[in-house]
Amino acid sequence: RIESDPDGKLYENFMASAFIAHPYRRPIIGWVSDLMFLKKRPTERFFKTYYAPNNTVVAVVGDIDPSKTLEIIKKHFEHIPSQPIPSFIPTKEPEQMGERRIKVKFDANPSLIIGHHKPTVPDFDDYVFDVIDSILSRGRTSRFCKILKSFCCICYSKTPTYHC
Repeated sequence: RIESDPDGKLYENFMASAFIAHPYRRPIIGWVSDLMFLKKRPTERFFKTYYAPNNTVVAVVGDIDPSKTLEIIKKHFEHIPSQPIPSFIPTKEPEQMGERRIKVKFDANPSLIIGHHKPTVPDFDDYVFDVIDSILSRGRTSRFCKILKSFCCICYSKTPTYHC
């Protein structure tokens, strides 16, 4: 996982600091301690509940025969019974009241992540932030790239990401 990956370790710690209540704070497959203490029955119950055909999306891409493809999908899923999906009560992230900083010690080149909470779809400002992100950080001619690489000579790479 991330024990030997400095960028992964930084990102995992960043997300845990950036979010207090929202599930984004947790790694997709859980914390190492979660994985080390998994019990068989709760894991099977989780799998049976959420990995059921009525909670599955199948995406097929390419030059396919739709009827043959549907036949194959049915062959693999039809025998699996549907499961009631528990109701979902979304967690609202509390407003951030100030700056949060973390330091992660690792024998690696220095790395930095800066993040800000933003509105999400369907808020119109989500699209505004997407345009701002494109202008500031995408491509060699982006403003961040010009400043960090060309003028300051302090950055050997940058990776803009726009999510959460």
